Amino acid sequence: MALWMWLEHAAKEYNFVHKLCVTLPDTLLNGIANESVVALNCIQQDDFHVDTTNRNQDIPLLNALTKTGATL
Repeated sequence: MALWMWLEHAAKEYNFVHKLCVTLPDTLLNGIANESVVALNCIQQDDFHVDTTNRNQDIPLLNALTKTGATL
């Protein structure tokens, strides 16, 4: 939840988390939750090696929702 709230602040789209929970189907919410876990795992690791050829494909739902171009 904290990651989603941070994304809300970074994207300057307020009520982002509320909009997600109210409007999206459970399958998309699960996908976003899974991508959030991937992102948090990257943050937690000391030496994460990123494949630069697929940078935006690891978290496509978060990229589409926030429109920030965030990468791992």
